[in-house]
Amino acid sequence: MKKEFLKGLAEKLGGHGLVVASFREPYTHVYDGEELRMRKNSGGVVTALDPLMKSLGGKWVAFGLEEADRETVNDRNECAVKSPEGDYTLKRVFISKTLEEKYSSGACNSALWPLAHMVYVRPKFVDEEWEAYKQANKLVAQTIAETCGEEDTVWINDYQLLLVASFLKKLKPKVTTAFYPHIPWPAASVISICPWAEELMEGMLAHDVVGFQTNYYAANFLNTVDAIFEARVDRVDSSAQYQGKKTKVVANPISIDYDGVRDKIKGMPSERIAAILKKYGVKKNAFAIGVDRMDYTKGIKEKLLAVDTLIKKHPEYVSQFTLLQIASPTRMHIGEYQRAAEEVEELAEHVNWEHSTSKWKPIRLVNEFVDYEEILALYSASNMCVITSLDDGMNLVSKEYVAASDDGVLVLSEFTGASLELKGAITANPYSLSSIANAMHAGLQMEKKERTARLEQMHREIQENDVFHWADKFITEIDKERRRKNQGP
Repeated sequence: MKKEFLKGLAEKLGGHGLVVASFREPYTHVYDGEELRMRKNSGGVVTALDPLMKSLGGKWVAFGLEEADRETVNDRNECAVKSPEGDYTLKRVFISKTLEEKYSSGACNSALWPLAHMVYVRPKFVDEEWEAYKQANKLVAQTIAETCGEEDTVWINDYQLLLVASFLKKLKPKVTTAFYPHIPWPAASVISICPWAEELMEGMLAHDVVGFQTNYYAANFLNTVDAIFEARVDRVDSSAQYQGKKTKVVANPISIDYDGVRDKIKGMPSERIAAILKKYGVKKNAFAIGVDRMDYTKGIKEKLLAVDTLIKKHPEYVSQFTLLQIASPTRMHIGEYQRAAEEVEELAEHVNWEHSTSKWKPIRLVNEFVDYEEILALYSASNMCVITSLDDGMNLVSKEYVAASDDGVLVLSEFTGASLELKGAITANPYSLSSIANAMHAGLQMEKKERTARLEQMHREIQENDVFHWADKFITEIDKERRRKNQGP
């Protein structure tokens, strides 16, 4: 089935090359002592597109932000990503620390990220940082133009690269471009507070296809176009005509390589899983897991407070319930993220101080990067995954957990895109501690028959709508727009 999809995808690319672009690179080179190794990065973009690129080949353009990244590229700033599943080329864009600070820490993560996520953190709009944003986007466009053919497909990802198509189309007017933002897309009234709204929307309308996680986000985008521009918005066709150019808008929820996750779990020796459990101080089927970036939108603080609520409401869980919370460091040079990390660490310490016994503590907080293989092993051995995002475009952790689990319960925030698909999950309002605690309690008390039925339903959903189905749907739309352009008016 996978081979059939890949053959179809290659045909829809029309014999032209595929270039993927994102801010975050799929792999970073880091030193482990004296040894230089390639580490897979986290996040939805990498989780979804890495298996696709390994299968299809092509080039992935992204920023190289680690010093060791510079040591591993050739004179074209390229390095190979090799794996048993297939190979592709990673082409890195290098920028100065000054530009990175203004662009990434400033415009991206202090303005656009809080603008898109309704978690009541005020965006900070600084014109100098917006100029840095435009400069960085122009560099990415120039790099893509150097590496792509005149009629290739360029698939650009995420909110850090909203303007790339505007610059790229001036350099390579015949390329077909598509954009997938991955994050929530808020209402027009929210976007309107951004002083750069018109520029960023024009950047998105330079694309031939724009995809969103949900119908709600797609509708918000079309409403924003309608509110800001004199454009023809066709809600039946789900498209916008602006300055003589059509942009197709689609809702297409992102997914994972279901079979790839299953194969990795099946191929993992039991001794290896036992060693990983021992490393993190947990026992098989006796702990819940949370895997998030240390980001204030992920609701980690709320999750830990809900553990406190759960134990107070149900003291029978003393010595019986443990949450292993992995919180990968991210953007720690930004004040809001530093404060979020400090609050989480202090809160974990306080909850453990209040409830721990001599041989047990309710929360094990791991504030470091964890190897992907270890995360899959922990998923497979846990009896519950708890996701409490305050606002999340999709949340692929939920899908990876389901794919890796044979007997687990998924507790899932109702404010994730995934909650619209994974109907076998127990949903919770992350703004209500009792809602999260009640959901965890319901999961812990659930009979095996119901657990199995819920999990099987979610397995089917993800298997039938995996990352290759997602890519097939998106590339089908790209192919349609390419053919329409080539036919002319």
